Amino acid sequence: MSLDTPDARIAWVKQVAAEFPGEFTFDVQATWTNQHGRAGVTVEGNELTVFLNSATRVVHSRQEAVEALRAIFADELVAVAALSGGTTVSLQLSPANDLGAGFGELGRRPSVDEVMVETWSRGLLEKE
Repeated sequence: MSLDTPDARIAWVKQVAAEFPGEFTFDVQATWTNQHGRAGVTVEGNELTVFLNSATRVVHSRQEAVEALRAIFADELVAVAALSGGTTVSLQLSPANDLGAGFGELGRRPSVDEVMVETWSRGLLEKE
């Protein structure tokens, strides 16, 4: 069986799922890959998520997903990892011009001693 088209992959998954009793969820993902990693959109149940490598953002509409992906591909939305003592305490998509925008959502702010930034076109940026 050739799995080189989205329709073929969907049909294959449905055939496998049909072999088992009970209900299953059918999630969908579209992914783009370059030399620095992956970006895309995922639909899991009723949740829509865009991602750049491991950083994600929940979106609430198709238009919001399109806008977020355009921003990722234009390096306007970047993956930001905040580390404390070598442990990741936050990993999210943030505007490139406001890297700490999502840190306020952490609740009690942990001590952050390192920030790593990844973009679609340049990958992991060197520390400045």
